[in-house]
Amino acid sequence: MMAALTWGTDAYAAGVLENQLRYYVLRNGTVAYRGIELPQSARGLTAMAAYYRQTGDKSGLLLKYAEKILGIVELLRRKWQQARSGDKGSAAYGIIRANDEADSFVNSVTMKCTGVAGQSCGTELPFFSTSTEFLRGGTDIGEVFRDLGAAAGRPDLTAAGTQLLKDMQEMQVRKRHSCFQLS
Repeated sequence: MMAALTWGTDAYAAGVLENQLRYYVLRNGTVAYRGIELPQSARGLTAMAAYYRQTGDKSGLLLKYAEKILGIVELLRRKWQQARSGDKGSAAYGIIRANDEADSFVNSVTMKCTGVAGQSCGTELPFFSTSTEFLRGGTDIGEVFRDLGAAAGRPDLTAAGTQLLKDMQEMQVRKRHSCFQLS
């Protein structure tokens, strides 16, 4: 979709976006395809915001699929809350745990491990990419929903966008004060 936007083929970008939201994204933010790649889901929020900024969403796709987009946001928000529930002294504190590759879900589903006997088959790890993509994507789509909700008379979207922007501000502040601060 981003390539289509870059080339100015907005109608094609709309088709790609609708295909993704209609057939692959579920209401709870997961995907109907092999396994979820959470950093890419977060990056998708930035792509959707870019689509809105460039096209004005004349086709109404973001309103039509707002529930699914908010599902992605809620999935990422839950993962971020989980990342903040552990030991604050841990190097992984605040970093969203996720899979970065859809193929790795097979290990979790089948419980087939290739590692050391007795180790967990879980494949979710704390990835900077998931957290940073959510910070950017959450900020981008939060601004869009705040503005789109106001323009479309959808106070629910305005409220969701405003709350998301507050959450992303908190995430940014926590990032500055985390053990990852280099000084």
